[in-house]
Amino acid sequence: MQSLIANPLPKTVHVGGKDVPIDTDFRNSIQVQRMLDAPLDSADIEMGILMAYFGDEDEGDLDGFDEDWLAVNAAGLLSAAMSFANAAEFADATRAGRGSHIRTFDWDIDQRRVVADFQREYALDITDTNCKIHWWRFLALFEGLSEDSRTMTAIGYRAMDIPPKLPKEEQLRLRRLKAHYALGPRSAAEALARDAAIWGDDQDG
Repeated sequence: MQSLIANPLPKTVHVGGKDVPIDTDFRNSIQVQRMLDAPLDSADIEMGILMAYFGDEDEGDLDGFDEDWLAVNAAGLLSAAMSFANAAEFADATRAGRGSHIRTFDWDIDQRRVVADFQREYALDITDTNCKIHWWRFLALFEGLSEDSRTMTAIGYRAMDIPPKLPKEEQLRLRRLKAHYALGPRSAAEALARDAAIWGDDQDG
């Protein structure tokens, strides 16, 4: 595992025998995470990821790449970008629930919680365009938010399994909190999984 402390945070990815500069600002990676969760065609997602990390904002294209090199290394460039987006070996709290139909975090719905928590806990105004944070450092700070932060409170209730041995009154209290913090379903499968996680066999709530 690469050390966040002992090693400089990466500013390039190694593709096709050379080090390629990558945009490390956390905002780009959040946009990538949003694209990965959006109902877009895979080709649009792939181009969006490449543009987010390697695109020329003024030109609106992948300027600066030799066309022949890009034709050979496009897949490698995308793979390197995805590895950077996922912070390689480092855990990402926003992945909780992926692989199932239950979501525990959404960059759009939870954005106010994140902004407030970063201001409160780190005195960082992440809405300020002058605030520059490397994506991997941002993730470390995100994952380090206290358990009673607004963000982790929401994630905690969404991910919670309610013990069946709890008194009925306590189960009902927790179910109502899960319902309060639950993310809106984007599909019938998500709706079924969400309702089952909240109400179990008691679908009437």
